[in-house]
Amino acid sequence: MKKYVIKIIIIFIIILFSGCSLPDIEMQKFPYYGNALRFDGYYQSEQTDFVLFFYRDGTVLKIDKSEISINSTVIDTERVKTDKRYWGTLQIQEPQIEFEIIQFMSDFYGLFHYYGIIDSNESFYITKYVSQKRNIQNISNENFSFKFYSSEKPDSINQCIKW
Repeated sequence: MKKYVIKIIIIFIIILFSGCSLPDIEMQKFPYYGNALRFDGYYQSEQTDFVLFFYRDGTVLKIDKSEISINSTVIDTERVKTDKRYWGTLQIQEPQIEFEIIQFMSDFYGLFHYYGIIDSNESFYITKYVSQKRNIQNISNENFSFKFYSSEKPDSINQCIKW
């Protein structure tokens, strides 16, 4: 009887986790050497639960707001380096900004492509975002504003973005 219970639990775990694979980032990253945005901090919005670090090599790091607080400004870099839920890609063609990140939405991890306009080197706003998996396309007007980050941000070289 004990063997059957263990087998049932193992089968349940396999079924549970087989549908939880994360999508791969599709958008190509491009280096950006201009000064339309700042790269010595992060951007946050009142409407989202994450903040965005941009890197000049075209990489985006998405961190939960709960991981960036006044009391805790150090990011667990070892965990972040190997988890693709944190990473995305960035393209800037002034005044447009585009980035692609993996995001959890109610019942799935999806690949979301964001489109926006740069207001100044300390702010931009999202005009729309799209997810192909669930055919989601929303018009948005989310403003992201810059916050200086005094600690060293994690290196953008990671195991999740290959190109």
